[in-house]
Amino acid sequence: MKKLIIGLIALGLTSLGFSQNNTNGISEVQLKSVVIIVPNIGYLNDVSDGSISSSVGNLQLGAANFNIKDLKEYNSELEFMQVVFNQKNGKIIANYDKNGNIVRSTERFKNVVLPPAVRSSIYKDHMGWDLKKDTYQVSYSQNKGVKKTYKVQLKKGNLKKNLKLDSDGRYIKMS
Repeated sequence: MKKLIIGLIALGLTSLGFSQNNTNGISEVQLKSVVIIVPNIGYLNDVSDGSISSSVGNLQLGAANFNIKDLKEYNSELEFMQVVFNQKNGKIIANYDKNGNIVRSTERFKNVVLPPAVRSSIYKDHMGWDLKKDTYQVSYSQNKGVKKTYKVQLKKGNLKKNLKLDSDGRYIKMS
């Protein structure tokens, strides 16, 4: 019995050893340098939030990577061009300069997953209330920076509360 177990272990190890060396004609390729360029990285750094839902982040990335020079309506003599990005739960209205830089944007998304700081602030102060709906708004300006707000409606029985918070979970307005 002992010889049978040792034999099975040896057979198992042998087959594993050979499976690691089989390349089937595939060779490893080394890339010297890969550089990913996002034209509006400043915008993306300002509006992106690692804790926001992926649908918001994907639309923001799309706006940051958009090249207005590819539009048939592009006119280099115009000072600004406005482009609207829509998706199911929200939209971004972005103003680009003639070089393709985002100079201003207004963003509005409905029913997004709230970031942890906002959620914990709401639930800490409003135990027993249910989240009915929420809106995430971003106002970006190349010169003035970014402002992010969450408008939240809570419900408890027949009672409703409207809250407005910043991205750190601090209350701006309650009614």
